[in-house]
Amino acid sequence: MFHTLYVAVSFACCFLSIVFNFILTEIARKRTKRVGIYRYFTYSFVITDVVYSISFALTTPFWYSAPGLLIFFASSPFWEYYTMMKISMFVWWMAYIIIIMCIVSSFLYRYGLLCNPTVLEMFTNPSKAAAFLVSALLLFAFWMTLALRFIFHSSDELRGDLQEGLDERKFHVNFSAVFCLGVKVQESNALQVEMSSVILLTILFISFATIVYCGYKIHYTVVNSIMSEKSRRMHACSESNNIPLLARNLVRMLLLVVRVCSIAVVKQLSFVTF
Repeated sequence: MFHTLYVAVSFACCFLSIVFNFILTEIARKRTKRVGIYRYFTYSFVITDVVYSISFALTTPFWYSAPGLLIFFASSPFWEYYTMMKISMFVWWMAYIIIIMCIVSSFLYRYGLLCNPTVLEMFTNPSKAAAFLVSALLLFAFWMTLALRFIFHSSDELRGDLQEGLDERKFHVNFSAVFCLGVKVQESNALQVEMSSVILLTILFISFATIVYCGYKIHYTVVNSIMSEKSRRMHACSESNNIPLLARNLVRMLLLVVRVCSIAVVKQLSFVTF
């Protein structure tokens, strides 16, 4: 019953995401002159968020955890299409990371626009913008490599763990054939998983610190400078929309990384003999 409701909610949220993002796109398109270059951040976020919602609905990832083990598996009605599930789950991870990077970039842009012309040049100067884009792509590739190469993977062993730990009849899924991504901490990979998780956690903390700092400086500038009431409302609205969104995404990823890191630390300590 719970899983059926979970699948229904996933598809309903996907539909609502498409509708609301379409409305947001129309608002940005009709107010191009007032929004300026910021509309590109809006378009980027809209596209990525829709891709995230669709890929999540297609896979409807569920999880299973046990001591030293964390597994995400496809539980949607389309679970039998192995290749589609594999692509959708990777796209889901990619979109998740891009959403966070888009929000961080939008705060950096508004910080540069209001507080620091040097930072603004990263978006307005062609050569610096190109360098910023390349850096962002390298960070994205590094992030994906850590998450999906050094931490999570797919294997028959993980599917066997699913069969032992869960009743597949409750999910209407064949665990021996379903696509899954997981981490199983053993003596051979405990240090690798731990270090990779710590690096990801550091990236998340830096992202959050960037948001907090830029948000504070933007708010301080808006409050203490001579600006029109319209501009004040625009920046206040932008902050109120972006901060909860970023917090929600960061908390989700933070909980995941902390969970993986704690599994690795506890498992590694169990290998130590005193």
